[in-house]
Amino acid sequence: MKKPALPTLSSAWLLPLAIVLAFIFLTWLVLSHAWFSDDAYFSFRSVDNFVHGHGLTWNVQERVQGFTHPLWVLLLSALYFFTREIYLTTILVSLALALAVAWLLVFKIAASRAQGLAALGLLALSTAFIDYSSSGLENPLTHLLLAVFLWLFLRTGENPPRLFWLCLVAALAAVNRLDTGLLYAPALLYAWWRQPQRAGALGVATLGFLPLLAWELFALVYYGFPFPNTYYAKLHNYVPLAQEVWAGLNYFWFTLLYDPLTWVVVFSAAVVVLRGNRPPRGVAVLLGMLLYLLYVLQIGGDFMGGRFLSAVYLAAVVLLAVYFLPQLSLRQHWPLIPAALLLSAVASSPPYQLYARGFETARWQGVVDERMVYHTTNFLRIEDLYAFNSHPDYHLLNRAAYLVRLLGRGTAFRWEAEHDWIELGRQLRAQAQAQGMLYLPQGANGFTGYYAGPDVYFIHGLALTDPLLSRLPPIYNPNWRSGHFMRQIPAGYLALEAGQQAALDDPALDAYYQQIRLVAQGPLFSAERWAAIWALNTRDFDDWLPGYAAQLRFPELQSVVVSGTGAELNAAFGGLGHQGVALQLEFTQPWQAAVLELGLSAGDHFQLVYLNAAGEELAAQTLLSRTTEGVETHRVQVPAAAAQAGYAALRLVSIRHLNQAADGEYLMSFIQALD
Repeated sequence: MKKPALPTLSSAWLLPLAIVLAFIFLTWLVLSHAWFSDDAYFSFRSVDNFVHGHGLTWNVQERVQGFTHPLWVLLLSALYFFTREIYLTTILVSLALALAVAWLLVFKIAASRAQGLAALGLLALSTAFIDYSSSGLENPLTHLLLAVFLWLFLRTGENPPRLFWLCLVAALAAVNRLDTGLLYAPALLYAWWRQPQRAGALGVATLGFLPLLAWELFALVYYGFPFPNTYYAKLHNYVPLAQEVWAGLNYFWFTLLYDPLTWVVVFSAAVVVLRGNRPPRGVAVLLGMLLYLLYVLQIGGDFMGGRFLSAVYLAAVVLLAVYFLPQLSLRQHWPLIPAALLLSAVASSPPYQLYARGFETARWQGVVDERMVYHTTNFLRIEDLYAFNSHPDYHLLNRAAYLVRLLGRGTAFRWEAEHDWIELGRQLRAQAQAQGMLYLPQGANGFTGYYAGPDVYFIHGLALTDPLLSRLPPIYNPNWRSGHFMRQIPAGYLALEAGQQAALDDPALDAYYQQIRLVAQGPLFSAERWAAIWALNTRDFDDWLPGYAAQLRFPELQSVVVSGTGAELNAAFGGLGHQGVALQLEFTQPWQAAVLELGLSAGDHFQLVYLNAAGEELAAQTLLSRTTEGVETHRVQVPAAAAQAGYAALRLVSIRHLNQAADGEYLMSFIQALD
């Protein structure tokens, strides 16, 4: 008698069951890892203001785009209007978007349901993707729009209607976050080039991009600037490109250390597409991924580990689903499954675990596992689970029973984020209700801003939401961190905004600010405001206030006058943890020496800046230390431009070299002109 065949994944009942279980598992992953970044609450304050009739603002008195993701803010605002609750609303929206991505992958993008399940399994193994399927940031909507675009681009035909939809989805993605447009650019260019009538196709593409054009027009009219305020605060940072790139490499290295599967899948997708016949559509998608990664590298990455890689990872999984998985056989290639699991398990906090090993936050050169930093915002009370699970007497059965009890009682979850900054916000709200409008210099947190409410005016030192500070040069910090560039708050700023004085204490800076204030607070369509909009968008800060950048960047500048052609100095400067520190040597007569000798503290790295009598930079060079003890002598060949023009001053600034942080204690013992 012939034995009945064992059920396989292609069986009529088994495949649907596997799909249902996979979606249930993904739901568990997203909900159990649902958390909130403090940065998300910057946007939530704008959502709250908008719904309560105060406009898309941070401080209700001024129009400032303190968020980078307009479409995400508008989506949340539409739902918040009905729920008036941000925490659970955002979690459920994020879950719905993640499940929509999974549905597209299984039912539309993959060649078969079984291959779609395999691709979904890869998504579930990436810490970057799962962690940023929530967080309160725009990533879940970025993921869905990218998945829709890739489905249209890789799985449908070539015709003008398809080009329209591709452009429309890309435009919505750019409204969601402008820089993600780089992911779409090569594919859009390829889709347009394939059109038989390219001139007419341009009109179709323009129609598709109307949402982006409409938002940019709105931003220019309402805010006075085409880009988010965070763009001006973060990217106008005076950091040399080489340092930005090094920070970007550190950002990539963090993910390689703590979430290696993400990079392995990205590189695997590149290999699959570039080998063999190199499908043009696949190459176009790969070029978009490369462009975006180069952009992330150029801006110095970010401080949230994995955030800017989640969309690239999704694109890589889609490429594998389209070009690689159809070539596989489960019987022949089953070792790939344990290999992927093993790579995922190497992560400090793989998605199928609830918390990092030892409940510690992974850190690398300013990049962190942000979910662990804000674990008290996690929907599932992972800190309670960890406290129980780490007990040496409790075995696996105890832990499972404990989790089941928590779920049954409803105490496993929190219904609102918890943080000290939230409590501070509530206290400030109560204080404002009792005393009236409050005007405060506040540290960098969105939790406090959201919970404090519209009657508290915050001047934010990191300038993310401040129209003046974002356009001032940041205080120099040799150990700068991506996205964190502190500014000085000008004297009189708070008092001016509170109506206690009419101008800033510094008249020149006040003249500049009055133009910004006119744009942010003045009548929308006045001729004076539009003249200010034009001037502020076409002139740099140095054009407005020549010579001010140095004094704003180096408030702790120490000046020493040097006469003759050399001096014994023994000038100590710095101070551990200090920012805005530098030493400036001012010569009684300009020097033209072509060679200098300087005695500097060993183990420290410096930038030497040559200045003319007006304080303008003539040239700069880097001095790297090669010893670790005592005073180190540096013989310097002066740049020809500085030697020929004559330099009236030298500014010595400590720098971080690669991973070696500046220590805050510096010494210059002598300087000598050698010719």
